[in-house]
Amino acid sequence: MKQTSSPAWLIAVKAILLFLLVISGLLGFAVLRRATNSFTPALLVLVAGLIIGLIWAGLFWLWRRRRPDQPPFWQAWLKAAAVWSLVLLALVAVPFVVATFVNIRNPLIMPRVVLTDGEKEVVFQGMVHVASGTLYEGVVFDMTQAADQGYDLFFEGVRPGSEENQQLMGEILGTKGQNLNQFYDQFAGACQLRFQNDYFGIFYDDIVTNPDQYYNADVSVDDMMNEWRRLLEEHPEWRAQQVNERPEDEVDNQLTNILDIVDNLSPGQRDLVELACHTMMNIVFSEVGGEKPPFKQEVVLNFRNRHLADTILAHPGDTIYVTYGYDHFRGVFRMLQEANPAWEIVDVRWRPAIQPRAEVEGELLLEPPAIQQP
Repeated sequence: MKQTSSPAWLIAVKAILLFLLVISGLLGFAVLRRATNSFTPALLVLVAGLIIGLIWAGLFWLWRRRRPDQPPFWQAWLKAAAVWSLVLLALVAVPFVVATFVNIRNPLIMPRVVLTDGEKEVVFQGMVHVASGTLYEGVVFDMTQAADQGYDLFFEGVRPGSEENQQLMGEILGTKGQNLNQFYDQFAGACQLRFQNDYFGIFYDDIVTNPDQYYNADVSVDDMMNEWRRLLEEHPEWRAQQVNERPEDEVDNQLTNILDIVDNLSPGQRDLVELACHTMMNIVFSEVGGEKPPFKQEVVLNFRNRHLADTILAHPGDTIYVTYGYDHFRGVFRMLQEANPAWEIVDVRWRPAIQPRAEVEGELLLEPPAIQQP
């Protein structure tokens, strides 16, 4: 019987699919090797491919056993095993590829917005507590220039309150006794990022020697809890959402447990954790706004936004540089416009919050190269 050849386009499609499968399989192998520092997982994938290939080839061999062009069973088995091994390795690479695509397509970026009402100029630098050091280095350089030019610097930082109020706010936010600065610092270390407070110590001496130029434009814990109590009188139905019901042991120990796990990971596994952290931040923190529980929406955001807007409006200086969480910008800008419709945005620039980590190597020349004699 004459064997019918496949059309050229089908052969081309199969070749392209096989090429993509091989590339994806090799990438999956590299991810497994990097994550485990061992060939054992790859061998297990190969064994799984052999088993699945055996079943697959057996079914096809039974279905086509009466055809005269049926190849030997061992050939069909090896071909199916190779394909399935590559498929399984490619599946391992899928999360890596998706995370890399998300980080490229949807990076976390922070705006530097210049506002004016015709009399005052406000530079609002959006911030995030944990990011790459390059973000904070750029902001610190910008703030230093602004200070030299005579701008008054406003910064974010909820001031402490009474022990009772701090405990209650911790219960509402679910942090219990966890120090938020310590939490951010530990989270940054686990994700191979940096905590913003590591970079702003350069201004501490200036704040002491020149307090008229540096302002904490935030509220205190007592202010926030007093506002919450006032809101509860107007909205008693929010009282049921006041306390986070997670057990205290869970809140106190969960971060420690995660950090202990991360500390015991291999360098390759830490790289994958870093990739996962960056992806999570790029997805979660890029979504500004969104529905929030009453305390976070009405107190953490709206109440503090009102305080910042009022502070800007009442400030006697006409040039102000603000560093504040990006999620606060929309509310503050809206409140400024409500007070004076002349407020407008005149410039917006963006800074990447998370830079991809790249390692480069070169040769350090300590002596000039020898001149070749003719």
